[in-house]
Amino acid sequence: YITWGRLFGRSHGSAFAGSLNPDCDPAIELRNAIEQSDIEAINALLKHSPEEQVTAKNNKGDTPLHYAIFWDHGHLGVINALLKHTPEKQLMAKNVFGETPLHRAIGRSTLDVIKAFLKHSPKEQVMAKSNSGYIPLHFAVWIDNIDLIRALLEHRPEEQVTAKNDKGETPLDLIDLTNNESIIELLKSKMPQE
Repeated sequence: YITWGRLFGRSHGSAFAGSLNPDCDPAIELRNAIEQSDIEAINALLKHSPEEQVTAKNNKGDTPLHYAIFWDHGHLGVINALLKHTPEKQLMAKNVFGETPLHRAIGRSTLDVIKAFLKHSPKEQVMAKSNSGYIPLHFAVWIDNIDLIRALLEHRPEEQVTAKNDKGETPLDLIDLTNNESIIELLKSKMPQE
């Protein structure tokens, strides 16, 4: 494990107060800043080579956004700092499971984090399919979170409610897992009218 002092050429402290250590791998520095929820350090690191930093992937295909959600359940300040420097196309970056950062955020983050993602290229993100064909709405229905479902359905609702995973299941088909009448009504209200 690399300490903050080693990363930033200081002997103690967690606040970002020094220049970046040129001998350290920027990806490791960014990962450590994410782990510490150090927004100042994240902004400083991304100021130098933002696209290179936010597009870097680990051996599982996770970008810094994926990692931030996994590590800190999507600390809103960290997510906003990363989103500020992330090109729109990179929001669609998939890991080895075919999950975008929004897929990862469902079930691991707050509604505010989900809304922050949806401010950036929502039309593409809500329809991104994982390796099993799941869109984020499938996951939100699976975990029985009506607030997340409402937020997702603000974008391309008819396409989302009719999207099928690799088993041919729509989000409504997954409702058997929860039997939540409010979710059933909400999904049915967004079905295309014949």
